[in-house]
Amino acid sequence: MYDECSKNQIRYSSKTNDGKGAFFTKKLSKILDDEAVVAYATNGKALTSKEYNVRFKAAEKQIKSGKSVSQDELEREAENGLFL
Repeated sequence: MYDECSKNQIRYSSKTNDGKGAFFTKKLSKILDDEAVVAYATNGKALTSKEYNVRFKAAEKQIKSGKSVSQDELEREAENGLFL
């Protein structure tokens, strides 16, 4: 994994090398962006941008197909002890 400092160093080096290696640094920056942790799952697992987008699209699909539970429904189920 990398940190934001490494990403900034890559960007700086791509600006200071007079265009040489710009293709490489652009590709490397893209790879690092894809590997950056952007969120955490409920189990604590770190999610990259790609993993987050996959989960987001799956959630959108569930909502569109009606396979979701509203906040009110969830609260009623919790009040009635349906999770125990």
